[in-house]
Amino acid sequence: MAALIYKEAAKRFPGVDMQLSCWTLSGPASAAPHGDGHSVGARIERGHVLVNIVEPRLSGLVIENERTWFCGKPNARQVELFEAARMATEAACEAAIVGNPVCAIDAAALRVFERAGVADLVSHRTGHGMGIACHEYPHDMSFNSRALLDREVYSAEPGIYEWGLGGFRHDDTVVVGRTPDILDQGAQGPCKSKPSCDVM
Repeated sequence: MAALIYKEAAKRFPGVDMQLSCWTLSGPASAAPHGDGHSVGARIERGHVLVNIVEPRLSGLVIENERTWFCGKPNARQVELFEAARMATEAACEAAIVGNPVCAIDAAALRVFERAGVADLVSHRTGHGMGIACHEYPHDMSFNSRALLDREVYSAEPGIYEWGLGGFRHDDTVVVGRTPDILDQGAQGPCKSKPSCDVM
């Protein structure tokens, strides 16, 4: 994946500085939002939940993209949590409208998790500001009531994490506007991604 991204960047943006962070959390360790801190050479196994994290940086500006995958056919619980996380990300992106409070992004995602009965599995923030640094102000998204400003950039990454099973998180980078714009979806357009359970 990293090689393909570098190749595409070289075609589209010749001579521009491109950097990339890319890693995957697999199995029970993915129930910790950023893994368990160990690079132990463990292998992906059938039944694992995989959280794939890609952070490209172009001329100093960075975006995030994360998706949840499965090795083999997901079980019913994995499908349930995958869909809850997907719908929460979509709701968070749709709330990134000029004039809404910053906390509306978090509140929209949390409502989805509450309706799905999985709000107790939230153990990570819904998102943060983005720009030159990957994590920028405001970090306190759920407590920030100031109005969203036109063209501000945020990650929308609401996730749920079930101990012993794995993490479920889909992260989009969204630009605030009258209609939110997702930077990392290409031609799919703003807030319209409808991924299904991807199977390896």
